[in-house]
Amino acid sequence: MTPGTRLAQLLQLVLPTRATPTATTVPAQPRSQRRGARATIIGFALVLFGLHLAALFVLDHASPGFRDPEYARRVTRLRSRMAENPGRPLVMVVGSSRAAMGVHPAAWESTRTSD
Repeated sequence: MTPGTRLAQLLQLVLPTRATPTATTVPAQPRSQRRGARATIIGFALVLFGLHLAALFVLDHASPGFRDPEYARRVTRLRSRMAENPGRPLVMVVGSSRAAMGVHPAAWESTRTSD
């Protein structure tokens, strides 16, 4: 055995060697399996999207009190007040507490003309 051969054997023991890719290392998947997997993922995404849309509709339109009970109480109270005076125009002030503190309904009533 020559010194070069002995050195090569020692280096093979110490240094990691790269595996050469062969046909048995990574089995190739048939196209039908890839298409089936792709169709499954796309179908799952579409079903998930549909469920999100259904939940959005139910929570926002069918039963808004489920998600936000305070909002549902305010809408119910507003609708009952509008039913008391059907011909009266609706004035709504939206804002923070500053807007609420600046609104005086009694002052508005005193300036209102009689119908």
